Amino acid sequence: MKNILLAGFLSAAIAPMPSFAQDTKAAPAMNMSDMSAGQYVEMAASSDMFEIESSKLAMTMGQSEPVKKFANHMVSDHGKTSADLMAAAKAESLEVPKTMMPKHADMVAQLKSADAASFDALYIQMQTMAHQEAVALHTAYSETGKNMALKEVATKAVPIVTEHLKDVKAMSGKA
Repeated sequence: MKNILLAGFLSAAIAPMPSFAQDTKAAPAMNMSDMSAGQYVEMAASSDMFEIESSKLAMTMGQSEPVKKFANHMVSDHGKTSADLMAAAKAESLEVPKTMMPKHADMVAQLKSADAASFDALYIQMQTMAHQEAVALHTAYSETGKNMALKEVATKAVPIVTEHLKDVKAMSGKA
């Protein structure tokens, strides 16, 4: 039952949100217990790339000190989770994508074109959604993944992204 609920949540979470990417096609629903190691690596890598790239933008384009501080924390933490993912994938002879999935790339493009007055709120909104997805992704793979090295990476990532989600939700009323 837990896997079914988690699969439903992740399917809903990874579907593009209209305010972010109107031209992106909805991702097909995925049964999390059937997620391959390659699918996990692709989604986790894209998620980390989005976190790092969007947060680098926030460090320069962000208006508030809490947003800049959070962004700095994201670059550091997601750099580490990304390195863990790459090391495990390499050890398992899995290819790590070098570019973000289109949905994440579209979100970064929207942040780049945001005006100063709306940047912080958009960044916080995107970070909230991205971390909801990341919590669901890593939790699902930590529970149902078949590749033990990646399962360890996912298990290690869960408390990190859960804490990020808590932090960005706390910040959302202050942007």
